[in-house]
Amino acid sequence: MPTSGTGWWAPGACVSMTGCTLHTLVQQGTSYRGDITAELLVAVDDASPLKMDVRLGSIPIMVRSVACWTAGMDCKELLAKKEEAYEMGGYFICNGIERIIRMVIMQKRNYVV
Repeated sequence: MPTSGTGWWAPGACVSMTGCTLHTLVQQGTSYRGDITAELLVAVDDASPLKMDVRLGSIPIMVRSVACWTAGMDCKELLAKKEEAYEMGGYFICNGIERIIRMVIMQKRNYVV
Protein backbone atom coordinates (compact mmCIF):
# COMPACT_ATOMS: atom_id res chain seq x y z
CA MET A 1 0.00 0.00 0.00
CA PRO A 2 1.25 3.48 -0.74
CA THR A 3 2.61 5.27 2.29
CA SER A 4 4.58 8.13 0.79
CA GLY A 5 3.45 11.69 0.28
CA THR A 6 1.58 14.24 2.30
CA GLY A 7 -1.93 15.56 2.02
CA TRP A 8 -5.45 15.32 3.35
CA TRP A 9 -5.80 11.56 2.88
CA ALA A 10 -4.60 8.96 5.34
CA PRO A 11 -1.32 7.44 4.11
CA GLY A 12 -1.79 3.80 3.25
CA ALA A 13 -5.56 4.14 2.83
CA CYS A 14 -5.46 2.81 -0.73
CA VAL A 15 -7.69 -0.21 -1.22
CA SER A 16 -5.55 -1.63 -4.01
CA MET A 17 -3.14 -4.40 -3.08
CA THR A 18 0.60 -3.99 -2.58
CA GLY A 19 2.47 -4.44 -5.85
CA CYS A 20 -0.71 -4.14 -7.89
CA THR A 21 -0.32 -1.77 -10.84
CA LEU A 22 -3.04 0.36 -12.41
CA HIS A 23 -2.93 -1.90 -15.46
CA THR A 24 -3.66 -5.01 -13.37
CA LEU A 25 -6.54 -3.24 -11.59
CA VAL A 26 -8.17 -2.76 -14.99
CA GLN A 27 -7.52 -6.38 -15.99
CA GLN A 28 -8.88 -7.74 -12.69
CA GLY A 29 -12.00 -5.57 -12.82
CA THR A 30 -11.34 -3.93 -9.45
CA SER A 31 -11.47 -0.30 -8.33
CA TYR A 32 -8.69 2.06 -7.27
CA ARG A 33 -10.05 3.83 -4.21
CA GLY A 34 -9.16 5.11 -0.77
CA ASP A 35 -10.93 5.04 2.57
CA ILE A 36 -12.82 7.99 3.99
CA THR A 37 -12.51 8.17 7.76
CA ALA A 38 -13.66 10.64 10.38
CA GLU A 39 -12.42 11.28 13.88
CA LEU A 40 -15.32 11.82 16.27
CA LEU A 41 -15.17 13.17 19.80
CA VAL A 42 -18.19 12.00 21.79
CA ALA A 43 -18.95 13.54 25.17
CA VAL A 44 -22.00 12.87 27.30
CA ASP A 45 -22.78 15.45 30.00
CA ASP A 46 -19.57 16.30 31.89
CA ALA A 47 -17.70 13.10 31.03
CA SER A 48 -14.38 13.29 29.27
CA PRO A 49 -14.72 13.04 25.49
CA LEU A 50 -14.25 9.65 23.87
CA LYS A 51 -12.27 9.67 20.63
CA MET A 52 -13.53 7.33 17.89
CA ASP A 53 -12.23 6.72 14.37
CA VAL A 54 -15.12 5.85 12.06
CA ARG A 55 -14.82 4.54 8.51
CA LEU A 56 -17.38 6.36 6.35
CA GLY A 57 -16.75 4.44 3.15
CA SER A 58 -14.43 4.68 0.19
CA ILE A 59 -13.96 7.08 -2.71
CA PRO A 60 -12.23 6.57 -6.06
CA ILE A 61 -8.73 8.05 -6.39
CA MET A 62 -7.93 9.97 -9.56
CA VAL A 63 -4.95 8.51 -11.39
CA ARG A 64 -1.83 10.75 -11.17
CA SER A 65 -3.45 13.02 -8.53
CA VAL A 66 -1.65 13.82 -5.26
CA ALA A 67 -3.49 10.92 -3.60
CA CYS A 68 -2.32 8.43 -6.26
CA TRP A 69 0.86 6.44 -5.69
CA THR A 70 2.13 7.46 -9.15
CA ALA A 71 2.03 11.19 -8.31
CA GLY A 72 5.25 13.01 -9.13
CA MET A 73 6.89 10.11 -10.96
CA ASP A 74 8.68 10.74 -14.23
CA CYS A 75 8.75 8.40 -17.25
CA LYS A 76 11.69 6.32 -16.00
CA GLU A 77 10.14 5.79 -12.57
CA LEU A 78 6.82 4.79 -14.12
CA LEU A 79 8.55 2.24 -16.35
CA ALA A 80 10.45 0.85 -13.35
CA LYS A 81 7.07 0.30 -11.61
CA LYS A 82 5.69 -1.38 -14.78
CA GLU A 83 3.31 1.48 -15.59
CA GLU A 84 2.82 3.29 -18.88
CA ALA A 85 5.63 5.78 -19.48
CA TYR A 86 3.44 8.63 -20.70
CA GLU A 87 0.48 8.13 -18.37
CA MET A 88 -1.48 11.40 -18.30
CA GLY A 89 -3.95 10.49 -15.56
CA GLY A 90 -7.08 12.49 -14.81
CA TYR A 91 -9.41 9.48 -14.76
CA PHE A 92 -10.75 6.98 -12.23
CA ILE A 93 -10.68 3.17 -12.28
CA CYS A 94 -14.06 1.80 -11.16
CA ASN A 95 -14.75 -1.92 -11.49
CA GLY A 96 -11.95 -2.22 -14.03
CA ILE A 97 -13.32 0.52 -16.28
CA GLU A 98 -11.40 3.76 -16.82
CA ARG A 99 -13.93 6.55 -16.28
CA ILE A 100 -13.72 10.31 -16.65
CA ILE A 101 -15.94 13.08 -15.33
CA ARG A 102 -17.00 15.58 -17.96
CA MET A 103 -18.38 18.95 -16.97
CA VAL A 104 -20.93 20.38 -19.33
CA ILE A 105 -20.76 24.18 -19.24
CA MET A 106 -23.08 25.02 -22.12
CA GLN A 107 -26.32 23.38 -23.10
CA LYS A 108 -26.38 21.57 -26.46
CA ARG A 109 -27.28 23.75 -29.42
CA ASN A 110 -29.99 22.76 -31.86
CA TYR A 111 -31.39 20.28 -29.35
CA VAL A 112 -35.08 20.27 -28.43
CA VAL A 113 -35.54 20.35 -24.67
